[in-house]
Amino acid sequence: MTAQTPFGKEAEHPTQAQIRNGEVPRPIQLDKLLKQDQWRARDALLLLAGFSLGTQFNKPVPNGIAYLDGAFESELNKLGLRHPIHAQALKAFNELTDYWTSSLEDQKPPTQWMEWAIQKGYPPYWLEYANLRNSKPIGDWKKIAEKLAIELIRSGNRNQESVAKKVHEQITSYGITWTTVKDHLSKNQWWTKNKNAN
Repeated sequence: MTAQTPFGKEAEHPTQAQIRNGEVPRPIQLDKLLKQDQWRARDALLLLAGFSLGTQFNKPVPNGIAYLDGAFESELNKLGLRHPIHAQALKAFNELTDYWTSSLEDQKPPTQWMEWAIQKGYPPYWLEYANLRNSKPIGDWKKIAEKLAIELIRSGNRNQESVAKKVHEQITSYGITWTTVKDHLSKNQWWTKNKNAN
C-alpha cells in the first residue's frame, strides 16, 4: 500500500501512516455495505469484528486478514506494523462466532446484526461511523441498556451504580454518560421491578 509522489518515488499510503501513529483509519469499505438490505451471518461476523469481506472466514484466526479501512495484515506485517484493532477484532470475532449458533448462511438487515453484537457486549468499533451515515442512531440505547442490565443482575450483580457503569462501557458509542444510564434505570421503578430478575 504505497502511493506515487510527483517525483516518482513511493510514499507511504495515508492509511499506513495512520496505523504507524496508532490511529484507527476510517472504515470506508462500510459505506456501501451499510446500504445492503441483508448481511449473511458469515459476512456479518467478520464485519462486526472489524474485518473486511476480503478476509476468509476461519476460526480461531481468519485467513488473509483485511480491514475495513483497506489495510491488509500481510502488508502491515512486512512493515513491522500491527493494526490498532487487531487484538480487539480477533477477540470479537471469536466471541461472536461462539455466540452465533445458527447457520452461517442466515441473513438479517445490518442494523439487526449491530444490535445483536451490542447485546452480546461487542459493539462494533465502527458503530459511531455508521451512525454518522444514518439519519438516526442504530438501535435504541435504552432498550439495549435494559437488556444488558438484566443480564448483569442475573449474573449476581445487584449494585445499581456498578451495573450502570458496566452497561455504559458497552454502549459508549451512543454518546451518553453512565449517570444517564443510571438515571434511566431509576426512572419508572425499572430498578425495583428488575432487581430480582431470575
